Amino acid sequence: MKKKTKLVLILSLILYLIAFTCSEVSRRREIRKREIEEIGKKEFSETVKEIRENFNVIIDENKYVVKQDESSPGRMFSGLFYKIAEKNPVKNKSKYFSNEAIT
Repeated sequence: MKKKTKLVLILSLILYLIAFTCSEVSRRREIRKREIEEIGKKEFSETVKEIRENFNVIIDENKYVVKQDESSPGRMFSGLFYKIAEKNPVKNKSKYFSNEAIT
């Protein structure tokens, strides 16, 4: 084989290996993220149960979503951080802040 074809084959093999490795790493990262979110959901359920027992406050777990969040900047040690948000947040609770009140 010529030098150019060998070089092209080697470069294409290297690019293929890099692309395969990147996709494998991203797939593993996604799996790990899902596992961490499941742990967060379990912790959220336990917290809601404790709040219900200790403070007699009822929170509907189905209204909220638990997602993994990155550690806040300036932290020396990274740990697991969760973001808890409403699934369907209400945009305007008051009629005075809606567009209909302006007209």
